[in-house]
Amino acid sequence: MEFKDRKATNPGRVILEDVQTKSRATYDITFADNPTEQGTPINKQTLDTLKEDVLNEVQAKFDATFVLSGSTLTIKL
Repeated sequence: MEFKDRKATNPGRVILEDVQTKSRATYDITFADNPTEQGTPINKQTLDTLKEDVLNEVQAKFDATFVLSGSTLTIKL
């Protein structure tokens, strides 16, 4: 599994469509929720780290060697 970051020309921009009239308008969104903590970003780096952590944990439990090549996982016992 390969994770990729989303690359946008206009990040945060959305199009809203009235479902009854089908009229459309374009808006830019800015968060205004005043977070007390930003939280963990969901991006390629975070997901790649999670994937490696899971593989390492499983590898330790099974006392095996895991080789990840692209989307292929080989288990050597």
